[in-house]
Amino acid sequence: MILDASGICAKMDSTISLFIHNIIMLIKIAVPIVLVVFGMIDLGKGVVASKEDEIKKGQNSFIKRLIAGAVVFFMVAITQLVIGIIDKESEGEFWSCANKIMNGTAGQTSTEDDEFERLNIIVKQCCSSVNGEVIDSSNGTKTCKTTSETQDQYNKCYIEKKEGN
Repeated sequence: MILDASGICAKMDSTISLFIHNIIMLIKIAVPIVLVVFGMIDLGKGVVASKEDEIKKGQNSFIKRLIAGAVVFFMVAITQLVIGIIDKESEGEFWSCANKIMNGTAGQTSTEDDEFERLNIIVKQCCSSVNGEVIDSSNGTKTCKTTSETQDQYNKCYIEKKEGN
């Protein structure tokens, strides 16, 4: 699978993920604030000059920077939202890894819930590769119903992905 990133997030240094997360937060918070502050300075210059055309220029500049700040803020927020949604709906680990990187949690020791989710993803991937049927149990564990001819192929796939090969 093209978007399979098995094991990459677990092997990633957590400081890299945290650095990327901090850059994203800086862009999300500081850039809109800086744009609004510069817009206010432009508007203030126009008011101090007491000229109608300078005030209009300052207002236009302020409005443009205000819009640019909102676009930057919402673009990052929407990107994070979309990746979070795709992560929940996807069958691979690529989007999960991207989501963890954006949230600064990639490379950290996985919890039991993370491992449970990872194994369920592996079951789905391997089961679809042998045209099996994924079965959900009452406790959330996924299993694969295969034919006797494809069972060995499924087991090999599961073991390889589980070990990160």
